[in-house]
Amino acid sequence: EEMLSDRARSGTPGKFTPEQLCRVMRLACESPPEHISHWSHADLAREVIKR
Repeated sequence: EEMLSDRARSGTPGKFTPEQLCRVMRLACESPPEHISHWSHADLAREVIKR
């Protein structure tokens, strides 16, 4: 189990929980709304905030 965990890193800790990251990734794998052809960073961010 020790081999599977990350070492401590310098810098600020992450801002998102693992659950939040999974939700964003799940949304990014869905088809975008009909009015856009693919997810841009801005479109994805707006949709995450909306939900």
